[in-house]
Amino acid sequence: MREAWELLIAGPDDADRSVLLLPGGANAARSFDLVMAAPVLSGVRLVATTLPGMAGAPLSFLCQRGQAVAEGRAVATGDSCCGSCR
Repeated sequence: MREAWELLIAGPDDADRSVLLLPGGANAARSFDLVMAAPVLSGVRLVATTLPGMAGAPLSFLCQRGQAVAEGRAVATGDSCCGSCR
């Protein structure tokens, strides 16, 4: 199974500038491969990610309660919660 958060990283760790690349529609992080390989951007830290649920990436939930809500199930008394879905 694919990871929910696909990450592609290029450029130096200590770059003066960093850019977060978020693809839209049905595109994945790898759709930025050509951009990330451009020599003119070699000094820029580039991070591309495919968000969970996009471009075939599996959904990722932070807790049992969020999973239950997304699936339309009743939240069980014992479901743990991360605090972000309250």
